Amino acid sequence: MILNCVPKFDSVTEYSSRWNGEIMDYIREKGVSIESLLKDDAVRSKVEAALQEHPGEAFVFYDHGDKDCLVGNDRTPVIDLRNVGLLRDRIVYTLACLSAKILGYEAHRRGCKTYWGYTEVFAFTSDALDEFKESANIGLKLWADDGFKSHWNVYLEGAKQRFTELVDQLLEEGKPFAAMIMRRNRDVLVCYNGAEPEKPCVFRRMAVKLFGKRAWFIPRRMFASIALFFGGWLGALHALAHMFWEKGGIPEILAPQGDYLLYACMMIGYLLLTVNHLKGLKRP
Repeated sequence: MILNCVPKFDSVTEYSSRWNGEIMDYIREKGVSIESLLKDDAVRSKVEAALQEHPGEAFVFYDHGDKDCLVGNDRTPVIDLRNVGLLRDRIVYTLACLSAKILGYEAHRRGCKTYWGYTEVFAFTSDALDEFKESANIGLKLWADDGFKSHWNVYLEGAKQRFTELVDQLLEEGKPFAAMIMRRNRDVLVCYNGAEPEKPCVFRRMAVKLFGKRAWFIPRRMFASIALFFGGWLGALHALAHMFWEKGGIPEILAPQGDYLLYACMMIGYLLLTVNHLKGLKRP
């Protein structure tokens, strides 16, 4: 069985819901049952209830997403970092902007068997709707044509090849902008399937261990600012200690110094500022 979640609340989801309907009809013809949560049913409480009632079943979601969530019909998350554990032991197929960036990584890390999605925005143009519909549904079609086996790395390779063919087709039809968008969609499509997805940087991993899920929202420039501050602070402290060493050796270094109080004030002030910033981050 497939759990199929399809919000429909704006012009974009008008298109994606139709695309989803066509691929679901195709899958039904293959003999697979589908439980759909459409429009007003595509909300957090009903999605959680369905996932809890049907553990291990495949989950399909079209359309809006963000780095850390899939967005329901009420424009609030149906799946985010608080309930991502519900995707454990499932095949998850999404047509949702950005969701593979953080949510997909976390889902895979917590036991999701397969997560198909995009690390950046999935876009389309109105002059090539059929081509973008095909690209959006290609992974599900390949899965159905293969008898619903789990050769997802093969499906990803086949999907990217078809994206490339569609790029060439659009260029031949004189639609360069659509071709550019199609190429971009191809490049940001990923499938986390058994193999470990690309890990975040070591500083991000350390921050996640220290601060939990909130650390996913620390901007990269903050890691740089922390490194620069501590590097500069320790370098200046070393220079100060060396000056005391030249003046009186170890006893002079260990003696109470007013300069140490100033350095302590700088450190405390920076730590308070950092903690205040972390408290203001988006709550998962």
